[in-house]
Amino acid sequence: RVEPMHAAPHPATPHPGHEVFFEVGLLVILSVIALAVGQWLHKNNIYWFPESAATILIGFLCALLESFTEAGREEKAYERKEYFDPLFFNLFLLPPIIFESGYSLNMKVFFSNIFTINVFAVLGTLISTSVTWLLLSTLTALPVREAGSFAALISAVDPVATLATFGALRVDHKLNTLVFGESVLNDAVSLIIFSTILHAPANFSLASLPSVGLDFIGTFCLSFAYGTLIALVAVLIFRTLGLAKHGHTPITEVLIFWALSYLSFVLPEVPHLAAIVACLFCGIFMRLYALPNLSNEAAKHLDFMLKRSLPLQVPGPWRDTIAASTMTTVLFTTFVLGGSTKFLLDTLQIPVGVEAILDVESNIMHPALERLSKKWL
Repeated sequence: RVEPMHAAPHPATPHPGHEVFFEVGLLVILSVIALAVGQWLHKNNIYWFPESAATILIGFLCALLESFTEAGREEKAYERKEYFDPLFFNLFLLPPIIFESGYSLNMKVFFSNIFTINVFAVLGTLISTSVTWLLLSTLTALPVREAGSFAALISAVDPVATLATFGALRVDHKLNTLVFGESVLNDAVSLIIFSTILHAPANFSLASLPSVGLDFIGTFCLSFAYGTLIALVAVLIFRTLGLAKHGHTPITEVLIFWALSYLSFVLPEVPHLAAIVACLFCGIFMRLYALPNLSNEAAKHLDFMLKRSLPLQVPGPWRDTIAASTMTTVLFTTFVLGGSTKFLLDTLQIPVGVEAILDVESNIMHPALERLSKKWL
């Protein structure tokens, strides 16, 4: 008997075709509604309900309504793994987000507060990871290694709602830079902690802490060196080709710039380094040294692309615990911490409505380093 070459589709699999267009159209409509609601909140000075909280609520209501339909129940019964591909996210969606974070930093304010930002990012993330690790090991059935790995990932919370409120109120520049700089660097720190815990010996104990600490420092330094080296290679390429002198090929300049920035994320993954650290600092140094070697037209295209540029799928037996912990953290930080930002600003009498300062990229480093960069870069 000859078996058919194509197996019958899963009974709960949604029909391809017009349903895909419907889902994409619905996603666009919901995005427009979320943006409109966010603008309405800002217009009416409603800061106790953050824009990100409104977006979460709109998505939740839409999913709730869908769950009452037959198609929604079938989709819930049949999990489509291709709906969110972690590999696709890490390879194509995450690199431009990280690179843009470093590229768009206000260099003058960032480097003038670099020590304080690093204290918050490194020491704060270590403390947060330790406390979360202890709570997960005590209150849940997660094994010690899994609890530590998840604690490292969940501890790097980005204050999206708080930063949005800061931007709307135009708070003090130093406070805004400290919070934003910490939110940029804590992702890199948490990924290094995660990798360190994951590769720690099976018989992990307090005696292993020195070696784990050295591994943490070595990974950070090597990742930083990778990103800096790629930025220097970019400067060398643009200066050697001299594309900015005639400015007739801005698209070529942008493509070369994008290719090199993407390499800063991909190459460190080969020796198992922290790609986020490399990509972040590559963005910082390419902004400082590679951007001046681009033509004005290419710089405009690049700036436009960078500034305009998901269901939870957790594999493994601890999926429910991890998913519940993640959603609790997201909802608490968005609704409670984000919603109380305006109240805290008023209580602490922090200045708001301050004028924006220009991102002047001179005088942001030590004079000796500045002379060295002007001579060679």
